[in-house]
Amino acid sequence: MKHFIAFAIFVLASICQLAVPCHAEKTAAKKFPAERVSKEAALYVESLNLKGDDAQKFTKLYIEYRRKIHNAVEKNRPPYKDEYSKLSDDQNDKNIRSRFASSRAILEIREQYYPKFLKIITPTQYEKFTKLEQRLFEKSKHEHQRRKSSNSTTSSKGKNTKVTPVKRVEGKLCDDKNAKLESLSDVKLKMKRVTEQKREMRKRYLEVERQHSELKREMEKLRLEMKDLSNTSII
Repeated sequence: MKHFIAFAIFVLASICQLAVPCHAEKTAAKKFPAERVSKEAALYVESLNLKGDDAQKFTKLYIEYRRKIHNAVEKNRPPYKDEYSKLSDDQNDKNIRSRFASSRAILEIREQYYPKFLKIITPTQYEKFTKLEQRLFEKSKHEHQRRKSSNSTTSSKGKNTKVTPVKRVEGKLCDDKNAKLESLSDVKLKMKRVTEQKREMRKRYLEVERQHSELKREMEKLRLEMKDLSNTSII
């Protein structure tokens, strides 16, 4: 009888495991990246040109601020990490609502810590800090996607699997997006060069105009002198 109960429990556990789709993988919690956040704080301190006590206060507050955001993100992290196309409507709904909650929590933390940052830096410095923060986030996100894509490609080659048409399209879209970003950077660089050239040409034009004005004054002076000479009677 005991053997039968143990076997029944084993079978029931196996059925429960099979009932959960293999693609509905739960999202694992992540540890607070203290070392990386400390490096970020040092980068912001240097960019904002903070010294001494202000630098220490900013570093301490930034780490505290990032830890709060990390905890909020982990608390509201979408429960399923697979692509939406592999999830059910209910699973996608939970992920979406989790992202909404995470966004609200992050906004509340930003608003809460804004007055605290203003005790150390100015609003202009805070604006610069948020721009740097956004750029660093985008760079980190892009690097994460690149590594993920690279690992996925390596894994696919090892298993000798075929890339589905959808995957090829998504990869192409990603490549096109990166190409557009690179093209946009090239355009901005060219525009910067053109602006510098225009500025240089403007300086040259002003110099030529100044010289022209001086020449006109000299010619006018010479004309008056010649007129005086012509009016002078020769004895």
